[in-house]
Amino acid sequence: MRGPSLPRVRGSLNRPCRGGDTLAVTKYAYVRAMDDNPTRPDRSIRFRLTAARDAQADIRLRRAGDRWISVSDSRGHEVTGIGSTARAAIVASIEWLGPTAVSGMLVDLRLLDVSVLLAEATAG
Repeated sequence: MRGPSLPRVRGSLNRPCRGGDTLAVTKYAYVRAMDDNPTRPDRSIRFRLTAARDAQADIRLRRAGDRWISVSDSRGHEVTGIGSTARAAIVASIEWLGPTAVSGMLVDLRLLDVSVLLAEATAG
């Protein structure tokens, strides 16, 4: 059985893309397959980040192989970000909110609790 077709990626796949991944999951069927896998219990860490001027996002973060997947829900939009680190995945999923909101969310003290949960999850 074949899944939906992936979008065409322009440029060289071997050339780094500003320190990030060059491929992205953009089709809902792929995101759903990663998030709703019935053979594996949900190991997502869920939290909310806020910044000044009412910018906030509900985040689901989990590890998938050697990548991190972050799904943010903000202002009625759900955006998936993938990165080689948890922080990169979070930034990729919230960057559409703009640099001021991203900077504000990354200094939210709730990220300290998330860091503790990530350390516990990766240690065991």
